[in-house]
Amino acid sequence: MKKPCSSFLMPGMVLACLSLLVTSGRAAELPANLEAAKRNYEGAISTAERDCRTRTQALNQEYAKSLDQLQDNAQANGDLDSVMATKSEKERYLKARTVTEADLSSSSAVLRSVQTQFLRASIGFEIEKNERLLGLARNHEAILTELEKELTKQGNFDEAVKVREERDLISSSPVISQIEYQLASLRVSLKRIAPETIASPAAGETPAAPRGEEWDTVGGPNVTIYPHGTSPPRSTGVVLKRPAGMSATDRGRSLHWVSAAVQLGEREVSDTRSGIVRAEQTQNFLRIVLGSRSVEKTIIKPTAVVEYFTRPSGGSGINRTSTEIIRLPNFVGSERTTIDTAGVRTGQRVVTTRRVRRVFGTDYYGFVLSVFNGDGDLVYQCAAPSQLKDKGIDKIPGGAVVASPVAPMNVQVAPQRVVRPAPVQAEEPGGGVWGGDNQSF
Repeated sequence: MKKPCSSFLMPGMVLACLSLLVTSGRAAELPANLEAAKRNYEGAISTAERDCRTRTQALNQEYAKSLDQLQDNAQANGDLDSVMATKSEKERYLKARTVTEADLSSSSAVLRSVQTQFLRASIGFEIEKNERLLGLARNHEAILTELEKELTKQGNFDEAVKVREERDLISSSPVISQIEYQLASLRVSLKRIAPETIASPAAGETPAAPRGEEWDTVGGPNVTIYPHGTSPPRSTGVVLKRPAGMSATDRGRSLHWVSAAVQLGEREVSDTRSGIVRAEQTQNFLRIVLGSRSVEKTIIKPTAVVEYFTRPSGGSGINRTSTEIIRLPNFVGSERTTIDTAGVRTGQRVVTTRRVRRVFGTDYYGFVLSVFNGDGDLVYQCAAPSQLKDKGIDKIPGGAVVASPVAPMNVQVAPQRVVRPAPVQAEEPGGGVWGGDNQSF
């Protein structure tokens, strides 16, 4: 029996790996045999691949044109910073042919807007493509079920057995589960990346001035702190999610190297240089503290996600060593749940009603903390990268800063281990903890 392909998560491999598993939409009549069903599949896959190539090419061309127009407008306005930022992005994109969250510009609001629109369009296309493939696979499975019945009625038992084996191969294949996993991860990414609606200034038009030293917050389910200036230092705390309709010049643009005190409660913790972040929750409100500045927003049933990073012994790159999901109960009064992380020594994990502590030794490199509200919206995300910085690592990979972990392309993750930021039910004091295996980037 053929073994199904299991590496479809590699870019460009989805259609190829499904080639053993899916076929065309249900025909008016059942195919005469298994070979006929496979021929139908080949036609459907050819059509899907052709559509994919055409749409991908069109999307890439549109992005390239947008960058050209952006550079022309910036040059006409005498905006050297925007010109250089756009030129740098054009050179990067020419080699990479993709845009990730890590690539979003921190120096040009207009460039970031163009990048974000392209990134959201790319993710949307991947979602549509995976939905199409999943539908084809499910439909093919149904066709084979009907074909097996028909062949059995005709007394063609040998052919019916072959059809059943093919159908069972599809039903038990991890590829289907992986497609569903991929879809869930993509939808989380699309929801996390707020749309950017900043228009490029026309030639001769003066771009909007940044707000400089002003701090601001935005209503709605999102909690946002904006750091000093438009290019905050790496020691400044920022929140990653920008509510729709807010000027990009009003937000912090750094996606990495966030060092801030996060609180779900009243107690301020300002010493973040040691790599400690505490999250405390009291009476369903969220407080984020940075130095002497703080804001409060109401959230329901918050969920905190902590991702830890190490570097393999003698290796390169960063590993996401584990992920802990802590659902913070809706305590009242002065009761709190605290997430306390610090690199002290190896081999110790303590989980109590009020504290969750994960301790690492010399391999400890840092962590990312994400907080969701009860609707699954990302309301806060930060990192404590001081250990990373000390080791000469320039940045955490963009894929690491994801609260619902996206499988690295060279690692298979069991679907049942997926953490989905769905609405969180109230739990008994102590919350729940989920730990992941080593995952390399």
